[in-house]
Amino acid sequence: MASNEPTNFMDASNKGFVLDVLEREIATTFAEVADPARWEAPTACAGWQVRDVIGHLCDATEGYFPSWDIALNGGSPPEPYGLRAMMRMANDNALAFRKIGREEMLDRLRDDAATMMGHLRALSDEQWGGLMVHHPYIGPLPAMFYAMFQLVDYTVHSWDIREGTGDPHGMNGDAADLLVPV
Repeated sequence: MASNEPTNFMDASNKGFVLDVLEREIATTFAEVADPARWEAPTACAGWQVRDVIGHLCDATEGYFPSWDIALNGGSPPEPYGLRAMMRMANDNALAFRKIGREEMLDRLRDDAATMMGHLRALSDEQWGGLMVHHPYIGPLPAMFYAMFQLVDYTVHSWDIREGTGDPHGMNGDAADLLVPV
């Protein structure tokens, strides 16, 4: 998008652009972990290896699915854990995936990413900002924020991988522009 203003991710007319950027960042993440020799390489996240980033992405994304089911089909979500618990729980959950093999984790993340993209692509313009989906740590948020949470996770954690492994570690310009308000 040619403009001096950052793209407003909350505007449903920008949904296609936001999701296209997210899909590119997902592909970038998978490219970063394509070499099996990198699986246990360090990242910029203290104490995390590449495999822990993948565990975190699975944990975060899979944690959203029950809330999407409730938002679309009805039900009552649990109380949010709160942001104070998020760092500890996200770390513990990411590390818990270490016992699962690389190929299984990558297949799982591919499935998770496809499912999440399916939810996001299926949103109508009205649902983009109007469908409230319960976040496990924060509580109810408009559905569009899940596209941004995924963009943050894939963009920033791909950077973490590149930083930790010594690769050039700039961010994609479109992704960086979308992340400015976040």
